Amino acid sequence: MPTDVYSDGVFVDEVIGKGIGWELDYARSEENYDRIYEILQLIKAANIGKSIYMEFAWLEGNGFTRNSKITKSAVDSKMQGTTQWTSRDVGNGEQNTWFCWAMARLRKSVGLSAEPEKIQNTNNE
Repeated sequence: MPTDVYSDGVFVDEVIGKGIGWELDYARSEENYDRIYEILQLIKAANIGKSIYMEFAWLEGNGFTRNSKITKSAVDSKMQGTTQWTSRDVGNGEQNTWFCWAMARLRKSVGLSAEPEKIQNTNNE
C-alpha cells in the first residue's frame, strides 16, 4: 500500500488491487476504521474517471513515475495539475475477487448484507 512507509519515511506510489482487498480485510479484523476510511479514500482517488477496478495503479505526471519511492511532502506539493492515478489491467478478475471478498466481510461486520443492493440505472447506460 502506498500509505505504508519505509523506515526512512518514503513509500512507493504504486498499489495492487488484491493488496487493497487484503489490507481492507486486515483493517476490518483489527477494527481499525480510520485505516478503512483511508483505504476507501485511496480507491476513490485512484479510480477517478474509471468504472472498472484496477489490477494496479500508480501516480503519474508532474515528476511521479511508476514504482517510485516518494515522501508525503512530495505528494502534498506535487499533487496538482498533471498528476493523476494511472491504472493497468483494469477488470482483472483476481483483483476484483479479493476486493469484493473484503468488502463483503466488511459489510457483514457492520450489520449489512454481504451483497449491496443493485443500483437501478435510469440513464440506459
